[in-house]
Amino acid sequence: MFVTSRHLEYFGCEGAKSVFKVKLGPGARLVTPGPGARQVTPGPGARLVTPGPGARQVTPGPGARQVTPDPGARLVTPGPGARLVTPGPGARQVTPGPGARLVTPGPGARQVTPGPGARHVKPGPGARLVTPGPGARQVTPGPGARHVKPGPGARLVTPGPGARLVTRDPGTRLVTPDPGARLVTPGPGARQVTPGPGARLVMPGPGARLVTPDPGTRLVTPGPGARQVTPGPGARLVTPGPGARPMEHLVLTPYPCGTTKN
Repeated sequence: MFVTSRHLEYFGCEGAKSVFKVKLGPGARLVTPGPGARQVTPGPGARLVTPGPGARQVTPGPGARQVTPDPGARLVTPGPGARLVTPGPGARQVTPGPGARLVTPGPGARQVTPGPGARHVKPGPGARLVTPGPGARQVTPGPGARHVKPGPGARLVTPGPGARLVTRDPGTRLVTPDPGARLVTPGPGARQVTPGPGARLVMPGPGARLVTPDPGTRLVTPGPGARQVTPGPGARLVTPGPGARPMEHLVLTPYPCGTTKN
């Protein structure tokens, strides 16, 4: 029943001309508002909730859900493809970027969007995901292989059977000592060489190079008593020409002092 000015005049009320009628919108309910409260006509699909002190009535967007947040939680409208998760104590709700996955973080964990050029790798069987500390590296071990954060120009290689990955000291190189090609992390100006059959890997000194013998040369294993000499500064490694013979047959015979052999 609506109360009009005619009813107020009948009962002798003052200010009858200032009273007017209000028509409710579709789906709205008439609530007796408390002090300072406002009556809001909710849009389609909205629910009318008795707000607490300082609360506001909000019309959620399409596909949004009304959730009662815990104390200290914030209600966030997730972006396309994002999921709304009730965060634990101290957790933050983050909208992941394209290609990122939303994971329920543990205490103190953060959701990180990988930067441009980063790849998300699925670890192989038996791999463990470790939260790296300062200066630590995340490794994805495949069948016998490990994924290392490569430096500029480095490549990911699966080492052969029996190869081990060792934490190298500054200036050392990682070599797979199996038959075939070997991967060496080249330094400035260094070259990667595939040794031929029967070649041996020697830890070269400063400035030494690994050379593949030319066709026709032979690699000789020195006999008993022979010594392998590391050439000093300025020494050169020479490949003998065609027809050269090893000089192992020459024998130096000592002579008494003061005598000369003609």
